[in-house]
Order: sequence, then C-alpha cells, then structure tokens
Amino acid sequence: QAESFNEIGMQFGSFNRKQVQLDSTGKLTKDGEWLYRFIGVFRDSGTQTDFVPDDRIVLAPSLTWRPTNNTSWTVLGTYQKDNTGSSTAFLPHEGMLYPGPNGLIPVNRFASDPNFEKYQTETGAFSSLFEHSFNNAVKVRQNLRFAHVEGIYRSAYPNVYYDPAIYDPSLTPNPNFPFLDPSRRTVERFIYSRETSKDSLTSDTNAELKFGTGPVLHKALVGLDYRALKERALSGSGYDTTPFDLYAPVYTSLTPPVLSPEAGLRQSQLGLYAQDQMRLGPWLAVLGVRQDFVSSNVQGSPSENSKATTGRAGLMYELPFGLTPYVTYATSFTPVFGS
Repeated sequence: QAESFNEIGMQFGSFNRKQVQLDSTGKLTKDGEWLYRFIGVFRDSGTQTDFVPDDRIVLAPSLTWRPTNNTSWTVLGTYQKDNTGSSTAFLPHEGMLYPGPNGLIPVNRFASDPNFEKYQTETGAFSSLFEHSFNNAVKVRQNLRFAHVEGIYRSAYPNVYYDPAIYDPSLTPNPNFPFLDPSRRTVERFIYSRETSKDSLTSDTNAELKFGTGPVLHKALVGLDYRALKERALSGSGYDTTPFDLYAPVYTSLTPPVLSPEAGLRQSQLGLYAQDQMRLGPWLAVLGVRQDFVSSNVQGSPSENSKATTGRAGLMYELPFGLTPYVTYATSFTPVFGS
C-alpha cells in the first residue's frame, strides 16, 4: 500500500497460547514507484487436547513496482510452517457422549503417543501479479503462482470403527467392543502415517477489451489459464494391540508403521475462455464460454485425458431504486485431482 502502515500485536490465551504478529507496508521510494509489505506471525500454543500444539511461523514479504500509472507488477513470497496434531481423538461414544461404568473420559484426553503424533506442513510459495493498460480500452494481466508443500501426518487413535471378527469368521466377536476388557477401560489403537511432497503451478493470462457497437457497450475478456500438480507420497498403517487405558493412559513409544511409496501423481489442466459483458441502458447481459483440457497420470495406471466445453449466460436489469433482478444459467467442469 502506498499509505504507510505499521502494526505489532501480541496475544496470550488459554492453553498457554503466545503469539506475536507484525504487519508493515508503505513506500520504498518517495515517488511511490516501489512499494513493500511484510507480514509475520510467530505462535507457540497448546490446544484443548493434551500434547497437541498449535504452532505457526509465517513470513510473507511482497514488493510492488509501478513505473507508470498504467503498469503494476507485484511479487509475493510466502513461507509458512504449521506444527500441530490430531485434536480429535476419535474417542468412543461411551465416556464422551454419555458416562460409562467408569464415568466420563476427560475432554482433553490424548489417545496417541507424544513421541509419534505429528501433523506438520511446510509451505514455500512465489507469486507474480502483472497488469498493464495500453489505454482506456485495452488491459492485459498475467498472474502466476508456484508452491511447494511438504507434509507429515502421523497419528494413533482408538479402533472404534469395527470389530475384526465381522470380517474374519475365525475370530470370536468381542462383546465389549470397542473396549478390550469387561471393565470397559482399554482399547486397541490404529496407527497411520503419511509423508507427502507436492508441487503446484497456476498461471492465468488474459486481455480485457472495451468497445462499443452502436448503442451497446462491451467489456470483453479473453484468456488462457493453466495449472499443474505433482505429488509424491509415502504411507503406512497398522495396529497397536497393546491395551490403552482411556481413563488412566500410560504413554509408551509406538512402533511406527513401515512406509511404502504411493503411486506418483501428475495432472495438468489447460483452459481457454472468453466472455462478453454487454450494456444497453439499464440492461446488462453476460455471455461466456470455456474449453478445458485435462491430463491425469497416476503411476502404474494408463494416462487419462478429458476435455469439456462449458458456458454461462446472464441477464439483469438495473431498477432506478437500487434493485437489480437477474436470471443466470451456467455449466461447469471440475476434474477430480488425485483420481
């Protein structure tokens, strides 16, 4: 922002929450050709659930170059690291929604292992936003973003979903399920771990044209956008059959599951679009069309390619007292990324 602004804040809250945030923006040069902004967040906090943090670091610098009133280019950087865990422990109904023979399970109960539990994401991103007006009738924009994300998710939680005897006739059904013992205190735990690495690129380039045809004013938009996604992952799961006491937990180190590579994923989507917004007095009409091309490649499976043409149309009337009734119809195409 051209107007100088600076802020520093501190937070203190429940569960030993401590946070410092800062925001600073203004001119780097007196003439306003160069502008800057920097945002930072530093948080060290617990949560309602024991042993589950809510920590965050954010560093977000940005720089804008405005050599003329017709040209603007902004670059943004982002680094964010979040460290937390599963605050939802997937506890059984008995002891949470209603008391069992042992009473209620404390709402802060942690059912995983402090040495194993982790939900951490680390993101680095770069964005570029460019805009140039040739005159009052023609404007071009080019926006681009690249992001890299590393994720780690590890958790253990009570098996409250099914008794294995349902799927294995050789096993004896557990009359106390989901508890392992007649006193209804202990459970077995399901263990899950996944590590991911993702790269994504998004780009949008368009031109805006303003012109007239007789009494009708047009604002036309034509453009091309593109996005690509690549993901690599390792995952594994298992069971910890050692009885875990939900009412008097003893935390011991779990044996992590063996991680195996998942099928790699690559996907891309290219879109071509055009739209015309037309005005005739109080009447406004919008017509738009879009063509998408999608390519999906899951390692070990045949490549899949799909395409679709979609569009939209709308009509509205501006009444003199601020009410604008309208009618609109649209179709859409949303590929499922990851399938």
